[in-house]
Amino acid sequence: MRCGTSHPLAALKMASQLARDALKAGAPRIYGVAPGWKLFLVLFGVLFGLGGVAGLAFAVFVPGSGNEPIATALFLGAIAAVFAAFGVYCVLSALMYRVLLTADGVEVLEPFQRRRLLWAQMRGRRLLRNKYGPATVVLVPRAESARKLNISGALKTDRAFDAWIAQLPDLDREDRERSEQEVAAALHQDLLPQDWQARLKRLKRLADCVNGATIALCVVAFALPDYRHSVTATLIALPWVAIWLVSRFQPMYRFGTERNDAHPNLTTALILPGLLLALRVLTDTHTFDWSGPLMLAIGGGLALCGAALQVDPWFRQQRWTAILACGVLLAYGFGAGLEIDVFADSTKPRIYSTQVLAKRVDRGSRSNTYYLRVAAWGPFTGGQEIGVDAGRYDATRTGDTVCIHVGKGALRVPWYQVRDCPTSSNGPVARLGSEVQHDLRLVRRDLTGAQDGPDRAPPPAPRIGEMRS
Repeated sequence: MRCGTSHPLAALKMASQLARDALKAGAPRIYGVAPGWKLFLVLFGVLFGLGGVAGLAFAVFVPGSGNEPIATALFLGAIAAVFAAFGVYCVLSALMYRVLLTADGVEVLEPFQRRRLLWAQMRGRRLLRNKYGPATVVLVPRAESARKLNISGALKTDRAFDAWIAQLPDLDREDRERSEQEVAAALHQDLLPQDWQARLKRLKRLADCVNGATIALCVVAFALPDYRHSVTATLIALPWVAIWLVSRFQPMYRFGTERNDAHPNLTTALILPGLLLALRVLTDTHTFDWSGPLMLAIGGGLALCGAALQVDPWFRQQRWTAILACGVLLAYGFGAGLEIDVFADSTKPRIYSTQVLAKRVDRGSRSNTYYLRVAAWGPFTGGQEIGVDAGRYDATRTGDTVCIHVGKGALRVPWYQVRDCPTSSNGPVARLGSEVQHDLRLVRRDLTGAQDGPDRAPPPAPRIGEMRS
């Protein structure tokens, strides 16, 4: 007679039966954090805790120059206290976290709470995969109002525990199967059974190509120059292409699909171009106030969001997802609106020549912002720090002469940019520097095309450098 079984399913059933027999006998099974994870969490918590304690000591006992306001010390102390508390919690979790399987349910013990869920109350399980840590098993109760119970994947488990988890209904798989059935039903309306799978594969491949092209274009926009504004124009058009595809292949394509949804998702093509356009505009395009850009953001963003909601009935049902997406799409209205305002501006820009006084780089965790500090020009009589792109920053040295182009805007939002100085038949444009001291009211009047009143002085004679770039 064989002492064991080689079939995985039979072994799983045997382990599950042994676990149920042990639980019925009144012996709960207790699981703690695995030794490797316990060591990591303890070391991680100690480091955070020591860092927080050192920060608190610095905020309390090191006065510095004595000129810091009390609010600054309190803010630094609060941040240090959060670090210290997080470190203590990590250590306590590693030492105290337990999962108990009992005859009537499961119980999770954490440092500051104890939660329980009965077998009869469980609807099933889900699996949340973490990018930088173990997966989390989520026990979903039958009652919609009840809280879910999370079980960390850092536990030291056995076959009985795995068998108990496996016997719970897999809600992720049920969602995927239900979504695939919806897709199949939609395709069966106009295709023969042997053809719908091939069409589904083609539609998924098309969605992957559109999303992949969006990501590739965003990378290209950072790495390569924008020849004749072709990259910018493509970024502006991509979200509308995604909306057209969702409308054309409804109900196959969707926006904002859930984790286990089999429908192709075009949210990347809808949202990502607007974020990149806004980032590009913030680096090299400037306005005299925020009222115009704000109106562009609201108008363009809500128009795009409204079109997405109009073509996708499923998207309209996801209330909070739709609200969040509409908020993010305001970046599209801002970025695309200002790009069109600048590059579609057919009026002759006013050009001011000035000198670069200093350069500065604001280094962030994921990107850098570049600034040129220039001498007085136009309405700015005390000098100004202007954001530029990385290419212009690298090509410009302190003491160089740059030209600032000021336009009325195709959408009537006045703008200015640092650009190359134009040349005339007599040589380069002369540097005006501090000689150009315009009043802000005069510049706004020139930009908006207002007529001179009877009590106003006539417009000044054309200045050197006022020509089309």
